[in-house]
Amino acid sequence: MADSLLSGLSVRKSCGAEASMKRTVDWVRACWTGGSLAVILLVPGIAQACAVCFSGRSDETRVAFIATTAFLTFLPILLIVGVVWWFRRRVLAMEAEERMIAARPTHSHGQGQAQIQVQAD
Repeated sequence: MADSLLSGLSVRKSCGAEASMKRTVDWVRACWTGGSLAVILLVPGIAQACAVCFSGRSDETRVAFIATTAFLTFLPILLIVGVVWWFRRRVLAMEAEERMIAARPTHSHGQGQAQIQVQAD
């Protein structure tokens, strides 16, 4: 019964409604873009994005900007030096571990068999 119902049911979208919806979306998008552009061009004074130009006149603010600039300049250098230092420390530790393993006394083949035989008895 459901097969006959589904075969007779049209599921295509109406071409007129789809085109109308696309035109509406395009119109709304154009209005938002035009409005935003008008606000940006006509009212630039509310943005005042340059904090240094308008509020950086006191010595305290100037020192803070200089300190922040120095910190952000040297931070990547310190991070790279830290990674190289950690890597060097890790390599030296691995080499020391390899030397310690190589320095361990090894049992000759005959001694190892004697220990196995003793354990088996």
